[in-house]
Amino acid sequence: MNLNYSVNYKSTYSIEEQRNNSLRSKNRGLLFLKISGIIFAILSLSLIYLWQLSDISEYRTEISKLNIEKKKIAQNINDLNVIIAQLSSFDRIKKIAEEELDMVKSKEIEYVEVITVEQ
Repeated sequence: MNLNYSVNYKSTYSIEEQRNNSLRSKNRGLLFLKISGIIFAILSLSLIYLWQLSDISEYRTEISKLNIEKKKIAQNINDLNVIIAQLSSFDRIKKIAEEELDMVKSKEIEYVEVITVEQ
């Protein structure tokens, strides 16, 4: 049995429809690029935002540590000022002068002012 089949392919699209389809596919490609660009921009901005939040968090932690250190140093300064006040008190200096350096208190001296009269 010998069968011959013939197939006729008829263009179902006219030239105008083919152009429209071509334009649609180009428009779809452009739309895809636009949407991809927008998504990339949003992701980039989100990443930058998160990076800045991370930096701000690190700076806050560092500032907190420095404030604690500042308070400790201020307390040390206050403690040293108290020690300076104690060591430079008149009673302490007098005691050291008398006991360790064998100094004696001088007698009271009266000073008399002499007024000269010019003639």
